[in-house]
Amino acid sequence: MDLSFPPFTPDHELHVWPAELAVLLVGLAARQGCSPTAAAQSGLAAPAAVAPQGWLEPADGSFNGEVAAAIERWRRE
Repeated sequence: MDLSFPPFTPDHELHVWPAELAVLLVGLAARQGCSPTAAAQSGLAAPAAVAPQGWLEPADGSFNGEVAAAIERWRRE
């Protein structure tokens, strides 16, 4: 996923957005940045400190073993 901003080119029209939108986006980014997933992905906290042991590492290798098995059965038919 590319999260970079497009380069500024003078031939494009600039848009003025309402200040309330900027405040909303800052609040959204702050909540996302302090989420357990963001902390685990950034390496600031070990995943074990964020989630119970094994929560992100299911024994069957998928997030839903029953659905994975159903998909495998469907593919073989």
